[in-house]
Amino acid sequence: MLLKFKIWLRFFFLLKNIRFKYLNCKPYDYVIFDEISLLWSSKFMPTNDFFVLESRYRIVYFNFLIIIKFFFHFFKSFSLTTSYFSAVLDYVSPHSVLTYIDNNPNFFKLSAYYNKARFVAVQNASRFEIRFEQKAHNIFLDHFFCFGQFEIDLYHSKEARVNNYYPIGSLRNHLYRTSSFRPSRKVYDICVVCEPSPGWDDIEGLGFEDSLGSIAKFALKYALSNGKTICFAGKRSPNSMERIAELNWYQKYIGDEAKNIKENIKEHFSTYQLIDSSDVSIGFISTALLEGMSRGNRCLQCNYTGNVKWDFHYSGPWFTSEYTYEDFAKCVDYLFSLNDSEFNALSKKCINYFIEDLPSDVAIKKVKEFVLNV
Repeated sequence: MLLKFKIWLRFFFLLKNIRFKYLNCKPYDYVIFDEISLLWSSKFMPTNDFFVLESRYRIVYFNFLIIIKFFFHFFKSFSLTTSYFSAVLDYVSPHSVLTYIDNNPNFFKLSAYYNKARFVAVQNASRFEIRFEQKAHNIFLDHFFCFGQFEIDLYHSKEARVNNYYPIGSLRNHLYRTSSFRPSRKVYDICVVCEPSPGWDDIEGLGFEDSLGSIAKFALKYALSNGKTICFAGKRSPNSMERIAELNWYQKYIGDEAKNIKENIKEHFSTYQLIDSSDVSIGFISTALLEGMSRGNRCLQCNYTGNVKWDFHYSGPWFTSEYTYEDFAKCVDYLFSLNDSEFNALSKKCINYFIEDLPSDVAIKKVKEFVLNV
């Protein structure tokens, strides 16, 4: 009952916050679908020569042609969202539509229906959750730049409809590798990759939040007991309400140490920087940990939820699900007993399955040339 109430409450705020905007623009060759992906997707576009199609209904575009086209598409698709997005695309008239949010259901439906443009999706995060779907017929991707062979095998096994796969590794990881933000030395012993989850007990069941909060609590206890330096890589952006909620949520588990959680400055790759600045990085299921391993870092993922859907796919010293501090300390002790080269030798086969080992400049060029149809 509480969950249904929250869903209706979110729907009410969605309607309340929608801004209708009259659209009067030139045609664009390129469209970025989903404004959340703008930071990374814009790296592959001509400067300011693209249109951003906001897909979360903060802005709804309209004009006479869009309204007419909406009804035209609705009588063909019988989908409000697909009809709206198709009508806007008819007006903008692009030849390529790019998204970095590769699990957006609206993008699936639109790219399956609309045949006047080429749809390109770049994988944003690990998709382990698809393992536990009986089938994934809802997924439709025409051109999919994915992390590696794991997604290809997984999507095939779940009968997802993907026409073309291009395994290139993590694009955000490649952008970081070629940036000026990479640290030159280690600064911390331990990095905790934060994944705040206030309200998730209502979604996943009682105890889910504690299972995630305990990772930070265990890590802080280990650091204090063993004289290790520690940092916390925050998930939320500076000066946001989500940032305040993150600090308040973690205070329940690490007390005043929550004040030291670093802000997530995405354009500076702050989480990646902290992982590369630390000997051992620890968290729940953050893709940043998998990406960190691909850069040769020692990382540990902890699933204390009791639900195997959150398990890492390959067993090894990079994963534990035994929910005790004693096991946690044993795992971290072992990682500290290894150096990066030794850990890399153990994890190389696993990582290469998940993250395609391509030179970063090659991967970036491949995506850009494909999107721009060079």
